[in-house]
Amino acid sequence: MNRLLTPLAAVLISGAALASGTDGETISVGVTEFDHEGYGADGVAAAARGLVEEQLSRHARLVLVERSRLADLLEEVSFQQSGITMPEGAAEIGVGHNVQLLVFGQASRRAPREFHLALRIVDVATGRVLRVEETTVDRDGNTFDRRVRESAHRLVTLALAGLPADDVLIPAGVFPMGSTRFPEEGPVHEVRLDAFRIDRTEVSQGAFFAWLESRGRPAIFPEDPDLPATRVNWQDAADYCGWVSRRLPTEAEWERAGRGPVGNAYPWGPAAPSPRTARFSAKGPVAVFELPGGASAEGALNLSGNVAEWVADWYDPRYYARSGDRNPQGPDLGDYRVIRGSGFSSPADELRVSARGFHNALRGADHIGFRCAVSVKSTP
Repeated sequence: MNRLLTPLAAVLISGAALASGTDGETISVGVTEFDHEGYGADGVAAAARGLVEEQLSRHARLVLVERSRLADLLEEVSFQQSGITMPEGAAEIGVGHNVQLLVFGQASRRAPREFHLALRIVDVATGRVLRVEETTVDRDGNTFDRRVRESAHRLVTLALAGLPADDVLIPAGVFPMGSTRFPEEGPVHEVRLDAFRIDRTEVSQGAFFAWLESRGRPAIFPEDPDLPATRVNWQDAADYCGWVSRRLPTEAEWERAGRGPVGNAYPWGPAAPSPRTARFSAKGPVAVFELPGGASAEGALNLSGNVAEWVADWYDPRYYARSGDRNPQGPDLGDYRVIRGSGFSSPADELRVSARGFHNALRGADHIGFRCAVSVKSTP
C-alpha cells in the first residue's frame, strides 16, 4: 500500500505552496504504482497507471518523471518509515529528486466487471492533497481508456487551478501610454506605475471551471480546458481574480505589460502580427499557453490576439486627457468596461497594444477573456 497521504478528501486547495511555474518553468510530476484490491484489480491498476502517465505527458506545463527516478524517491520515503508527514521533510525529498507533484491511484473491485478507480494528486512540498477524482470503470468495456483519461485530465487541470498563478514581473517605471492613431487613444501621456505581476497566460476554461465549482454554480467540465475562459462577464472575472488573491489589471498596467520597457507597438516588438506571434482573423482561439513567439518582453503570452481581455477600468474615450500620471485607475463611473488586446476574429491592425475597446460589463462574449494581476509590495 502507498503510505503517502492515504486519506482521500475531495478538496481543491487554493493557493497551495508549490513555488513553481512563476518564471514559466514546467512542473515535474510522478505517477506512483497504483494500489489494487480484489480479483483482477491488479490489471486494472497497471493499465490505468499507463493511461494516466500518457495523459499527463501531453500537458504543456508538466514534465513526467521517469519511473526509475520515481522509484528512488519512494524508496527513500519508505526507508524513513514515516511517509511524508512533515512539510519540511517532504520539501527536502522533493527537491532532492526534483519531484513537485505525485499522483497516487487505487483500483478496487466492486462487481465481476466493475472497478472503482480513485486518483489523487499531492503537492510534495506541503503534503497536501490538491485534488481527488473517482470514477467507475468496466475493464472489459470499450469506455475504459476514455474514462481513465478523462479522470486524469480533470485531476491535473483542477489541481493546477489551485496552485499559484504562473506570472511575470513588470518592474516599476515610466512609459508613454496611448497613440496618435485614433482620438480615443490620445493624447500620448507619460504614466508612472508601481511594480506589479501579471498572469503569463489568459485564465483557462479549466481554471474558471474550478472557481465555478467552488461557488456551487452549475457548470460542465470543458471539452478543452486549456482554451481561454470566455463568455465571462466583468464581475465574474473580477471575482475569480479575488478568489486567487489577485485583481484585474488596470488599463495602464495592461498596456505597460504589452509594450514592454521600450514601448513596443505589439507585445513581441515592432513587426506586424503573423500566425507565429498571434491568433487573429480566425474562427476561434488557441490554448492559453500557445504562440510563445508572440510573448511580451517580460514573457506574457497572447496579450494581443486570441481573446480580448477585461481590465479594471470604466471606459471613457476622453479619459487620457485628464488621466493622472501615477497608477491611474480610470474613470469613477461609466456605461462600459474597457477591454484590451482584441481577439481571434480581429484584423491584424487592431492588435496594436494601444488599441482600446469596450463592452457591456454585464455580458460576456465568445471573444473576451481575462487575466489577473497583483501589486508588488515595495521594499524600504
